[in-house]
Amino acid sequence: MVDVNRWKQIYYEPSSLTMDDIANRIIEFIKNPVKFFESDRSSHDEIVAVATFLLRIEIALFFLFRAMSLFFNPAQAYPNLMIAMLAVIVVAVIGVALGNYFARVVLFSLSTLLNSFTKFIAKRDNQEAAERIVGYSLISGLLIVLPFKFFLVSLAFIALAFLGIIKQYDLDYVKSSVSITLLAILVIGVIYVVKIFMSYILGMV
Repeated sequence: MVDVNRWKQIYYEPSSLTMDDIANRIIEFIKNPVKFFESDRSSHDEIVAVATFLLRIEIALFFLFRAMSLFFNPAQAYPNLMIAMLAVIVVAVIGVALGNYFARVVLFSLSTLLNSFTKFIAKRDNQEAAERIVGYSLISGLLIVLPFKFFLVSLAFIALAFLGIIKQYDLDYVKSSVSITLLAILVIGVIYVVKIFMSYILGMV
């Protein structure tokens, strides 16, 4: 007999956090990001767990809406609707399965850049603080379900990261603004590169 709970633990929880722990942290963050960033001291593995959970949901939502778009607009230059939808589903499953790897890459790259900016601007060095900021700010990706999604995701991520820099690094508004501006340029660039890449991939199916 398959142990579903054990499978969920291995697949969704790459740390000591349970699914309830992750959900509770996300809810607390949504309720009051400022207060959350003031007190949160999540470890690296915990941040990876939260980021993985968020990215898997966001990838699934993105492809779900893509599949719905295909279904309700079958004449959208797709000669075979069923093949197109199957391709989208396959890509979605692969994306969700690789969510943990995506989370680690995103956390490492963006947090390293953010921490480098704060070291340069304010002489503050705290890699785990940067990981917390990036990890929890990924919740902005849930806006993928709304119109103008890439603009809103970028804006929400930048706003949340700005709050995180102020509270996690204990910086003033001026230095935090400079740090987030540098990060924003990179984040917006990355998001639009991803958008172009996804449009190209999905355009092939």
